[in-house]
Amino acid sequence: MWTTYESTTYQTLKCWVCGCQFAVDQYVYDSRKARGENLHCPAGCNLALGEAVSDKLRRELDYERKCKEGERQRADRYARQAVALRGVVTRTKRRIAAGKCPCCHAKFPDLHGHMSVAHPDYGGSE
Repeated sequence: MWTTYESTTYQTLKCWVCGCQFAVDQYVYDSRKARGENLHCPAGCNLALGEAVSDKLRRELDYERKCKEGERQRADRYARQAVALRGVVTRTKRRIAAGKCPCCHAKFPDLHGHMSVAHPDYGGSE
């Protein structure tokens, strides 16, 4: 005759609905909690063990993907703004080189003299 002994670990719980204490096999508890399944106390109360680990990780991954996408869109927007600003600067430089006033858009043979008299504050403290 053979005798076998096995050791089982139990998780003790207290029902948060009716208050009774009971024990559940640790393997059953862990597997149900990992899958987000419910347990029932001896009185029949339905006990939710929480969100499944896979669902939590999936939710966190979706959040990180959305953050990454938002950062990429923000970087693209700033790149487009930089290109547009370079165009404005280039256009203004060309107008000034052609003798056209950047403020009143009139053409002057002595643009520097016009700017010092008509627009003394233009580009002063920048």
